[in-house]
Amino acid sequence: MSFITFFNMLSMLVILLMYMQMALLIAAFTTGLILLPGSLLNCILAPVIGRLFDVYGPKAVITPGTILVAIGYVCYSQFGTGTALWMIVVTHIVTMLGIGAVLASVQTNTLNSLSRQYYPDGIALTQTIQLVAGAIGIAVMVSILSAKQNGYLATVANEPTQAAATGSSLVFKISLVLAVINVVLSFFIKSPSPVTVKAKSSVKTTDSLNRV
Repeated sequence: MSFITFFNMLSMLVILLMYMQMALLIAAFTTGLILLPGSLLNCILAPVIGRLFDVYGPKAVITPGTILVAIGYVCYSQFGTGTALWMIVVTHIVTMLGIGAVLASVQTNTLNSLSRQYYPDGIALTQTIQLVAGAIGIAVMVSILSAKQNGYLATVANEPTQAAATGSSLVFKISLVLAVINVVLSFFIKSPSPVTVKAKSSVKTTDSLNRV
């Protein structure tokens, strides 16, 4: 789930910027301002999401988060050359709220399933997965956008803005499929049993004593 979320998130941020500048012909500075509310709100609500995770458990936070992300990509996939800026702002806010709920909660739940001595390894693994996923996501999605855009210009019409919108729509539809997969996976999320984690630690301690 962490891989899919980071794959979608970083590629979405790049593709969305390209869409606004190439399809809507918006200045680079303005595109940054459009994406600012979603990022700020995500930061502000991060502590709230953490408290909800502690109180209600991972599934109660992660599943709604994946659904918000999927709703966001449904909207993204419908964007065209005449999409209103307020619609982009609202969609980005919804998507970033969902991503914030999923990423932090999945990583926390993953680490909670490990014994304390394995936390550094768990953090290293999850961070590596996220970085690799982001790099692959950007490379794959930008390539798909470029191929679709060039194909549209060569076979349909010489309309750069429409070609960019068509390519972006295809990318967001692919991301939507991945987001739906995350929704399905979220139903299988379980809280790690404290007894199990304690047992892992006890086994480790017993093995160490036996070796001594």
